Amino acid sequence: MSGARSKLALFLCGCYVVALGAHTGEESVAEHHEAEYYVAAVYEHPSILSLNPLALISR
Repeated sequence: MSGARSKLALFLCGCYVVALGAHTGEESVAEHHEAEYYVAAVYEHPSILSLNPLALISR
């Protein structure tokens, strides 16, 4: 019975480490991707940030 518990504990710890590694890897990639998209959106659409309401119509 003790051997089964230690195998289960080892399996669960392994799953935790794998999930933790995958989670942190996804998060850094997602943040990097969002930052690039935001910068691109600002440069592609500068008139949206303008205080002039006619700037959107006069494109």
